[in-house]
Amino acid sequence: KAEQYCQQALRLCEELQEQPEQAVTLYVLTIIARQKRDFQSAHTHASRALLLLKHMGDRTAQAQVLFELSRANLGLRNYSQALEEGRQSLKLCQDLGDRFGTVYVLQHLGDAHTQLNQPEHALQAWSEALRIAQETQHPLTDELQTRLSKLAVNA
Repeated sequence: KAEQYCQQALRLCEELQEQPEQAVTLYVLTIIARQKRDFQSAHTHASRALLLLKHMGDRTAQAQVLFELSRANLGLRNYSQALEEGRQSLKLCQDLGDRFGTVYVLQHLGDAHTQLNQPEHALQAWSEALRIAQETQHPLTDELQTRLSKLAVNA
């Protein structure tokens, strides 16, 4: 049902030419599609949202959408594109001083490197994420410690 409501909202926003609302609705549709493991639809929605956000100059939202676009590409096994978008999201988070978002993106990049059998890169990303998570009391702290422990056991 949520997806249907979002599609209706998107059509209305397009009719009214409300770009900020279109971008937000596309972002929500991206998340719904990813949760349903429909990575192609997630990619399509995120790509459209990103174009709008770039046009509007909203760098904070761009970082979030790039993160979701990276996750969609990882699901589609477009690994190089997933890493590139993840790095772009990370740079925006760092430039904006978004330490909370930085932790999420670093965790994701570590996951991507794990899927590519690049444990040294995963270790680097997760270690940096854990350092920031501990400093900020981030909710991913325990999860990152677990991932790093598993990586050490498998090394």
